[in-house]
Amino acid sequence: MKQKKREILCMWAVAILLMTAFVTANAQYDTKENAGQKNINSLQPPSIEWYKTFGETGYDMLYCVRQTDDGGYIAAGSTSDEEEIGHAWLVKIDANGNEEWSAKNLVNSGGAANIVTSYIELTDDGGYLVSGYNGVFGFMWKTDETGHTEWVKYYPPKSQGGDYGRLSMAQQTDDGGYVAICYKEVSSTDYDSMLIKTDSAGNVEWSKTYRYGNSLDELFSLSKTDDGGYVMGGYANTPDNVNYWVVKTDSQGNKQWEKTYGGVNWAASFARNACVQTDDGGYMVTGITDAYGAGKNDLWIVKTDENGNEEWNESFGESTDERCWSMDITDDGGYIFCLTKNYAGMSGNKGDVWIIKVDNEGNAVWSQTFGGSKEDRGYYISRTSDGGYIVAGRTESYGAGGSDGLLIKISPDEELSRPSIDVIKPKSGYIYLFDMLGIPFPFFEQALVLGDITFQVSTDSGAGNAEIAKVEYFINGVVVAEVTEQPFSYKWTGAEPGTYSIKVRVYNSWGGTDQETFAIKKVI
Repeated sequence: MKQKKREILCMWAVAILLMTAFVTANAQYDTKENAGQKNINSLQPPSIEWYKTFGETGYDMLYCVRQTDDGGYIAAGSTSDEEEIGHAWLVKIDANGNEEWSAKNLVNSGGAANIVTSYIELTDDGGYLVSGYNGVFGFMWKTDETGHTEWVKYYPPKSQGGDYGRLSMAQQTDDGGYVAICYKEVSSTDYDSMLIKTDSAGNVEWSKTYRYGNSLDELFSLSKTDDGGYVMGGYANTPDNVNYWVVKTDSQGNKQWEKTYGGVNWAASFARNACVQTDDGGYMVTGITDAYGAGKNDLWIVKTDENGNEEWNESFGESTDERCWSMDITDDGGYIFCLTKNYAGMSGNKGDVWIIKVDNEGNAVWSQTFGGSKEDRGYYISRTSDGGYIVAGRTESYGAGGSDGLLIKISPDEELSRPSIDVIKPKSGYIYLFDMLGIPFPFFEQALVLGDITFQVSTDSGAGNAEIAKVEYFINGVVVAEVTEQPFSYKWTGAEPGTYSIKVRVYNSWGGTDQETFAIKKVI
């Protein structure tokens, strides 16, 4: 006990000496801090121009939507008839969301939920290629520009006498053929992933297999890269946990490198377009994690360099269970994500469509939700030629009854300003003694903390009628507090000595964010 008192007295003595010695440095340091304050222009959440539902009283959904050359849209999904027989489904829509025609194929007696038309490609001949899976069989369904079937190819798994399995995405290649990502069934508990190259009629020309371990390792996302190769994203069972898995190949599918992200923390990607090349030659990987953010499963985005080395990561979510199904790069170099909020229906609530836009540094620009009193889900998002976005999903809150296909047109972004946040206490280059005294120590890159500390921030909601909604405090990537009332401070108590990564993030009522990240050295 006496030893402890002597240590504290010594700290006080050092503090007094430091305060005397660094008064001048303090003024210089404050000037430097003030010069670095942020002034970021950003965007207000855009309005919903229209939403349309498609289907009858059965179970209907839309998994993917793309804009067509005439300014309209083509959407792919699944639908069921009066006998609950499922069909793959194409719907052509004009620019205002009005249906022009629809087509069905690939009958499934197990109902619409067993047919997943996960992706639609606009082909060079003006037609469409739909890829997905019917139960455990992968398929490609090629139509002309009016939806009339030209051919269908199935790709059965090992258990059905084949070498393939469920297709997640297929894209057209320069020679008029197609390249598709699917899983390869080794056993009921062991899946690998496979890239298959076909001719223009869907006949397999070559295939490459990617294996991480002896468990379920699946790649769902396929994207062409600037060098003519491909990047694929999904998840793998690593020695530490389930992690993001990214594989980069050349044009012939030969693996150039692979990376996993998450480490001991659970993170999985099931989304299409979950891994895409960015404007700087790096990559953006997206999915969900239960290790960071607000709890349960949250959106987790990882930005890498051209070799797959992580540059930064961010998480967004609520205390409910979220799922991320799709992403796209925006016209201004940011990213747009399509999620289902409250996917598991916690606390009696139902899911909603949730759209989040972030800038190229991972700050949320705006978020937009859509839904009613029942279950509503967003499955795919794509930017449109007017600078807006089109979303595909399903709804139980609106439409003819049961589950209906859903399309949402979001208007272009409007330039306004988003919130800002600055940390007042603690600041890097200061020593804080038992939450009472801050002493400048500008040669120290962290904040040195003795005892408990109260985090204090200043915030601004941005222009317009936006208000500050909340401030989140993260310790080592995990939300420890959500503060919704002024002055948005938080007292951190009882922490063990060590070095901690601290992040404070402010949200305004548009869903825009700003944040500050710094390190703290906790002494006692």
